[in-house]
Amino acid sequence: VGGAARPALWRLPKPYLLICEATAVCVGGCRDSCQSLDVEITTAGNAQEALRHATQDDFAVILLSVRMPDRDGFATARLIRQCERSRHTPIIFLSGSYDDAVSSFRGYEVGGVDYLLKPLVPEILRSKISVFADLYRYNAELGREIAERKVIEQNLRESEERPREFAAHIQAVREEERTSMAREIHDELGQALTGLKMDLSWLEKRLPKGLEEQAEKVKSMFRLIDETIQSVRKISSELRPQVLDDVGLTGTLKWQAREFQARTGIRCKVDLPEEEFVMDQPRSTAVFRIFQEVMTNVARHA
Repeated sequence: VGGAARPALWRLPKPYLLICEATAVCVGGCRDSCQSLDVEITTAGNAQEALRHATQDDFAVILLSVRMPDRDGFATARLIRQCERSRHTPIIFLSGSYDDAVSSFRGYEVGGVDYLLKPLVPEILRSKISVFADLYRYNAELGREIAERKVIEQNLRESEERPREFAAHIQAVREEERTSMAREIHDELGQALTGLKMDLSWLEKRLPKGLEEQAEKVKSMFRLIDETIQSVRKISSELRPQVLDDVGLTGTLKWQAREFQARTGIRCKVDLPEEEFVMDQPRSTAVFRIFQEVMTNVARHA
């Protein structure tokens, strides 16, 4: 279809023809007429066999005799139409007399598509079977192309999802590393600086009086340690703000806005819902990082 090359391994399925007829002569005539059509023929000598075949296989068309040994063809057609598999299978009724032909509307009423009189004319029968066999092939080809297109669309969706999943994974790994680094910086450097400040305080208390220059140097060291502690807290907070885990996203965004205002002098008005956003940790972190980047751009370019 559309000039597309069919895969080498793909072959159109052979149409199946169901002949529901009790007389061997009529069945033989149908077989002879359809020899050149490349169709697979199945026969049923009574209505029960016809129903069994109709529920088990897909047929391109059903030739159904009006007079069957155990049930008339119209009642059989109604039962065939009740089967999901054969609900839309074309049915051509075969009649042996003009009296039956007069009541042909009964056949159309139960879903028949045509009505042929016996003895059957081979050319007419072959022409009608050929139409439905070709339609069966076209439908099979269309179904195959639809299935292939669905597979292609699914593969495209999956290929689009893979970069997103990879990016999310990279972001998760990055956040995990940031959290680990923030914890190490806060715990190890923070404790070391606090201990250094305590030791310096111990030393200050034991300085002899009259050493003003040394005392001033100690005070300068205190200021340097305090500034370093603040720097450690700032770096740790930028890597992974503890407040995000403690008070949630809403509180963290408000805190970040206050920090931004204090650092840059740019007034910030935060308008957020009172209730907390319900988000998992990766999404909360992503929203915070977006907000953080926005505020950085404001400070740089606004």
